Amino acid sequence: MTKGILSLDFLDSESFPYPQDPTGSPATQRRISRVLNDVISRELTSRQRECVQMYYFERIPQSEIARKLGISVSAVSRHLTRAKARIEPILRYVGR
Repeated sequence: MTKGILSLDFLDSESFPYPQDPTGSPATQRRISRVLNDVISRELTSRQRECVQMYYFERIPQSEIARKLGISVSAVSRHLTRAKARIEPILRYVGR
């Protein structure tokens, strides 16, 4: 689903301490990347996937996503919020 460098910016450390190896090992980062891609492809709706892809991986502003998808900015925000709510518990579990 995603290409290039995986971005975890939306899982900021204040609202979500995502699992992270204190050594920053590449193996841990690869595992998180695999799980994140699986969650995105299996657990999100197609609209949530579109919004996540454009916003977090392509860095397109919400207003532009709304225009491209023909929906409101608040709908884009809701899709992103719901996607994050589905992703967080799974990544928390993986980090245990």
